[in-house]
Amino acid sequence: MGKIFFIADLHFGHEKIIKLCNRPFENLQDMQDQLIQKWNNKVSDEDTVYILGDFCFKMTKQDAIKILKNLKGKKILVKGNHDKYVGQRDFDECFEKIYDIVQITEDKLQMVLCHYPIIDYAGMYYGGKMIYGHIHNKYIPHRDMYCVSAECINYEPVTWAELEHIYAEKEMKDAIDWSKPF
Repeated sequence: MGKIFFIADLHFGHEKIIKLCNRPFENLQDMQDQLIQKWNNKVSDEDTVYILGDFCFKMTKQDAIKILKNLKGKKILVKGNHDKYVGQRDFDECFEKIYDIVQITEDKLQMVLCHYPIIDYAGMYYGGKMIYGHIHNKYIPHRDMYCVSAECINYEPVTWAELEHIYAEKEMKDAIDWSKPF
C-alpha cells in the first residue's frame, strides 16, 4: 500500500498566480515544469494524492488532462472554486474519486478535507484535523488546521508527517485552541 499525500491550489495554467502569490518561478512554463518535477520526484504510482481544489485555472481541459496523466499516483480531487471541468467525463476519469468534502482516517487521525477552511468541523473536539487550501500563502493559526496550498508546502505534495513537521515550525504562539467545548 502506498503513501497518502495532500496538496491544493496548484493553479496549472495561471501565469498571474506567480506574481499574486510571490511564487519563485520565472514564468508559467517554469512553474508547471517544476510543479510536475517536484510531484513526480516524490510520488510513486502506488501512492494516493488528495488534491484539495484548484488544480488548474485558465487552462484548456485537454492541457489539464495531459498534465494529470503525466503526474504519478492515484489522484483524488476535492473540488475547489476553479475546478470548472468537473462533471466532464474525460476530465473526471483522471481521478479515482471526486468530492466536495471528505472525511478520511490517516495514521489513526480523523481528517476533514475541503478546499475551503472550515472553522467548526466534524471531529474537532476529539482531535480531528482540518486539511484545506484556498487561501494560498496564508494559513489560519489553529493547532488542528493545516493549509496545504502549494505555497505553504514548498510546491510539492506532502504526507501527514511532513505536514505536521512544517506546521510545528510555523509561528503558532497565537494559535486558536477550539478543541474544548464552549
